[in-house]
Amino acid sequence: MSTEFYHSKNKTNNYTKKEISSDWDIKNDWNKISVLNFSTNENLDGADHVKLRGLDINNFGGQIVDFDKSYNDLNTYNAYDYRRYLQTEVTYKPTGYRRSSDIVKNLLKKYVINSNTPISLKASNTPSKDIFVKLIWENVTILRIINELIYLEFINGTLIDYGIDDNGTITYKPLPAQMNIPVITEAIDGSYSVDYSDIQTSLRVDGLLVKENKELVNLWGTINKSVNVAGETDKKDDEILKIVKTVNLRCRQFNYSANGPHKYKEAFKAGKCSDKGMSELIYHYLSIQSVPVRISRYRAGNRDHDSVLVYYKNKWQDFLYSGMNKNFKATSASKKGRLIK
Repeated sequence: MSTEFYHSKNKTNNYTKKEISSDWDIKNDWNKISVLNFSTNENLDGADHVKLRGLDINNFGGQIVDFDKSYNDLNTYNAYDYRRYLQTEVTYKPTGYRRSSDIVKNLLKKYVINSNTPISLKASNTPSKDIFVKLIWENVTILRIINELIYLEFINGTLIDYGIDDNGTITYKPLPAQMNIPVITEAIDGSYSVDYSDIQTSLRVDGLLVKENKELVNLWGTINKSVNVAGETDKKDDEILKIVKTVNLRCRQFNYSANGPHKYKEAFKAGKCSDKGMSELIYHYLSIQSVPVRISRYRAGNRDHDSVLVYYKNKWQDFLYSGMNKNFKATSASKKGRLIK
């Protein structure tokens, strides 16, 4: 088998094999919505389900959301994979168990898994182990939340097996600790490339609804609520700011202790640290992602304090401390300190 294409009318789950042109293309990214572009002489409809399977490809499953029907030649279609349903924007504060696997499970159960979607979550006997507290997301997509949780697990030393198959079944589970898996920097960096502008600009929602089926209003009512988080003039600065915000979320877990650990490894184990220990933590988390970072030491009262500077928008700026313990403060940019790192 090279590749085989299957089609099912919306809400029927009755797949039949069909022929498509050999110039099909999949725009595939592990942390984004995947897009299948294909041509066929078949007359397919918006929201129809399609699958593309093969031995040498990652199987694709999704729904048609955009098309160009020439009626004289091959018709061209775009299908988005089932992560489309993770585009729902939510405001969410975890309660109860706060492992990332529990957060993902609860998010999907509350907002996504229902009789109108094909989404399901593959059961796992190995939930993630780290407990995350003080997390809250406001008006962000579920897909972005999952990406941020994957990164939080990564900086805690855990790699997550995450994906979605052609049936809409999502996998989210930690990989075994004993596995020796090389970490590809570009893949980790990709967790911040949550840029759906390419999806948004290629959508013709009005055309889809008018041409085909009023039922699509219910199914695709939020299709145009895509999020463009990398639309600023300087993409590198935007990526740095997203990394800073994610590290800020991670560091909210730590309590302040004036006599607490000063080294990031000890602080990580203790769950508390001094401002020096927090600066070391932030420095560690940012530096492993190649973010320009410094630690400045300044005098306040009768003791020295450490604070972190990050370089973006062509200048050194204070790290984002909002939401963290109030004893961890951003004051280095306004005071004359000496550089420690």
